[in-house]
Amino acid sequence: MSEEIRMTGDGEPVLDRRRFFGGATLAGLAAVGAELGVGSPARRVAASEGHRPRPDPPAGAADGPYLDVRTFGARGDGKTDDTPALRKAVAQVAAQGGKLIFPAGRFLVTAPVEADFGGRGVWLAGAGQGATLLVTRQPDASIFALAGNILTLSDLTLMGSPAARSGALLTTHCATENLCRCLFSTYHDGIRALGNVAMIRDCSWQGPQSGGSNGLIVDGYAGGMTVDGAVMYVPGIDPHSGIRIKPQSGIQVLHCGALQIADSDIMLQNHDLLIVPPKGRGAFSINAINTFFDTATTGINISPRGGVVARCSFTQCWASSHSENGIYIGGTGLIDGIQLVAPQVNFCGENGISINAPAKNIMIEGGEGVHNKKAAIHIGDKVTGVMVNHFFGGAGFGGSGRGYGNDFGIVIGRNCDAYQIANCQLLGNRSGAIRDGSSATAAKRIVANNMV
Repeated sequence: MSEEIRMTGDGEPVLDRRRFFGGATLAGLAAVGAELGVGSPARRVAASEGHRPRPDPPAGAADGPYLDVRTFGARGDGKTDDTPALRKAVAQVAAQGGKLIFPAGRFLVTAPVEADFGGRGVWLAGAGQGATLLVTRQPDASIFALAGNILTLSDLTLMGSPAARSGALLTTHCATENLCRCLFSTYHDGIRALGNVAMIRDCSWQGPQSGGSNGLIVDGYAGGMTVDGAVMYVPGIDPHSGIRIKPQSGIQVLHCGALQIADSDIMLQNHDLLIVPPKGRGAFSINAINTFFDTATTGINISPRGGVVARCSFTQCWASSHSENGIYIGGTGLIDGIQLVAPQVNFCGENGISINAPAKNIMIEGGEGVHNKKAAIHIGDKVTGVMVNHFFGGAGFGGSGRGYGNDFGIVIGRNCDAYQIANCQLLGNRSGAIRDGSSATAAKRIVANNMV
């Protein structure tokens, strides 16, 4: 087991956030902030005197202190191999810190552009999605591999090849990351994120190239990652191959200390959100709110591969129209503490919500599951500590008649122990409201005040 996860005397996982952070220091962050002028005395005085600090120039602007990739020989004409020039430009900004401009154009990249900027802050800025494109035609579809302290990446399109079978368009391993208004297209993996703290906002993904592709792989982030306003969409037919490509995941989580997904639209993947920490690793404090996980095999799939998933919450998320389950909880390892608040789990080929061992301490508050082929909620064997309250699992919610119900409202497995089903509306299902096969004692089996 890795040093980031240790166990209490009761066998419960504990995340050591200090070890998880590695070498990142507050002093290093403060130094970079001072270097970039963030929170500097001059800026504070200007604000206090009623003068707005001079803003950073927009991408491609002709004024302000920054480097320009054209100065290093980059052409951006869609024909010239710009790799040597981009490597020189990125190396220079990594050595001194600051901002590097990528003007509008199509920059061909034949090998990854790599840099470690140490304790400095670096901003790579394009002229906008669709205006500045960095394109690789290689099967190893890697464009940037960046490490250091503070990274900002904005207003760029990173585009791989229809032949992409390995690599990530962007690999990051930074203390603090801010990625905004970027498009990741035609990729094997879009982003492989290995850092400590990050904000990804208003970014889009399109065109995964294989069944093993992932839009975003999260493998770190004790300090927290926020994904806000993400759009991941896979068209029905890939324009390059003419076949339907269903990638492995939109977002895949291997290891994290905190992750928030908000106001996003992730659809038509194999698993829209796939949480699969391996043995010795953990996924802690994952929170998703107001997000569509739509039209996949499974919307939210929590299936640790020997690792730990704990303290996760999903609020007002749509996880409907899937060929299997809307939300699936299972795998091997430990799952402890999953909260589902007002989930919408409808029109699925199997169950709206399927909970299986080794899960415990699961709460479902509100929400609805209609027109699922099997159950609105299936609670499997050896699941412990489930509370379902104020859930609508029958016919209705935009449809009429028994056709809009499920086979059963709620199904409870034989070895499920310690559960409460209360104040639910379970009318109009095809075979019944509740199928309770549990052998739990009466003290650990509370089924009350339901409409059946």
